[in-house]
Amino acid sequence: MTTVAEDMAPLHHVDLLEEVVRALIGDDGNQESVEVIEKKSDPHTTIFVIRAAKSDRGKIIGRKGAAISHIRGLFDRIVAKENHRFYIEVEDDNNVNRRRSPRRDS
Repeated sequence: MTTVAEDMAPLHHVDLLEEVVRALIGDDGNQESVEVIEKKSDPHTTIFVIRAAKSDRGKIIGRKGAAISHIRGLFDRIVAKENHRFYIEVEDDNNVNRRRSPRRDS
């Protein structure tokens, strides 16, 4: 007999980030427009680009960048043991909001 935890497959980072962003947008937003693209710039660096409806980007970024900062902090904890550098960007019409993860490789 298996436990529930054993039956559940772990979410890939892209899928997890997508779910977090959709939850942040909520039911009143356009959750179907959320897309996360994963780009590998080298074996130890990954860039996640969040695409969403223009009306939902403010919810993703949050007041003074608080929401996206918390998302980046969450992913910092998730990848901490992987010795991996990552960026989470929010795509805009004109540019991309790019910040390095708070994790610094030693």
